[in-house]
Amino acid sequence: MLRQSRSKVTPSATEEDASAPHREGNDAQGPHEKSSFVAVPFREGAKPKASPSPRKAPSEASTDEGGGCCVCGVGKKSEKRRLCGCTKRAFSDFMQQRMHAWQPVLSPQRIVGILGIGGLVLLALGILILVTSNNILECKVDYTDAAGVKNYIKVDSRDCTDTSVTELTGTLYFFYELTNFYQNHRRYLKSRSDSQLQGKVYTEASEVKTACDPRYLADDGRVLDPCGLNALSVFTDSFSLHRKRENDAYDLIPLDESRETICWHFDLNSRFKNPSPEERKRYEKSVDFWLFEPEMRKALHMDIPGVGEGVENSHFIVWMREAALPTFRKVYGKIEETPLKLPIYVNIEGDTYDVRSFGGRKYVVISQASWLGGRNSFLGIAYLVVACVCLVVCLILLYAQMRNPRHMGDILWLRKALYGDA
Repeated sequence: MLRQSRSKVTPSATEEDASAPHREGNDAQGPHEKSSFVAVPFREGAKPKASPSPRKAPSEASTDEGGGCCVCGVGKKSEKRRLCGCTKRAFSDFMQQRMHAWQPVLSPQRIVGILGIGGLVLLALGILILVTSNNILECKVDYTDAAGVKNYIKVDSRDCTDTSVTELTGTLYFFYELTNFYQNHRRYLKSRSDSQLQGKVYTEASEVKTACDPRYLADDGRVLDPCGLNALSVFTDSFSLHRKRENDAYDLIPLDESRETICWHFDLNSRFKNPSPEERKRYEKSVDFWLFEPEMRKALHMDIPGVGEGVENSHFIVWMREAALPTFRKVYGKIEETPLKLPIYVNIEGDTYDVRSFGGRKYVVISQASWLGGRNSFLGIAYLVVACVCLVVCLILLYAQMRNPRHMGDILWLRKALYGDA
């Protein structure tokens, strides 16, 4: 059955519609007006749709007719105006984004000022850092091609950044440097077990396979402790510094290799811990504690007081802090004798670390230290580049504003609308 649209309205119907304002506006049309009703299907016995109810306030919307909170459903039917904790949080100023906020109005003058001042500050810092870095003396020698077990590498003024220097003063550190070694490779970084490095002993290969893949088993089938590419590639060349006397004898120069001197305190306190001697003895048939073997003890100077043994060894801890770039330096020790007269001789006690397989080179470096650290011009150059960019953009905006100025709109009307003040 179809409800037909009405094209004509009698005067009596018009008067009746005028007296009933609650009816639809189409019922109150004049006799010559065309109705906007359309033919719509109507099923016999169907009930008309109820008009939508007005939106409830938060306090009224917190419970429904069945009882409880409309958000979480907690509560009883009798608690009609109950507000539980979740409803209060849902209608809080923070959740409804009604918190008061402030942000600066970025006018052209302010932008030019910020860029100009920021550029000048960065320029001054960049010059200071670059000058400080360039004033740091360092001496560097490549020993990749040195053959044999015992080799004395001579370091003189020709190997230093200032070839006229005859002695090194100030705080001095001894480093080794590797090139073309990607410690930042994802597979290399992930191949380690931090829980194992913190003293937990794993006796089954399945327990460390995921963390240390592909190197987690020894040749005899025992579990490696520590396992992973990171630990097993630890640098094993060892050094000592000497001064040559007139009779061709060598005097040892003291070198502090202790944990407190060359390691980060965070690494010492929380990241590296050896299993107890009882655990090492109990699991020696199923776990290979290879860092405690005689050749590793000798290579990492574990018998020197303060250097530590196992995963608590200072040189092992320094190696396990991965470098971000393929060319990097690792601190080996602090030179305790200053000033240090040149030339000096570096004894390569064990030249066992192979770098030719990946096309790398090995260097020994003696460097001064300052408040900035060692000699590194990258940070100063980065500051100067950012400073130049800021100053160039500042000049461009200043020129554009002076040539075609644009005045900012007055925000006084907004303040009046919000706060009612002048």
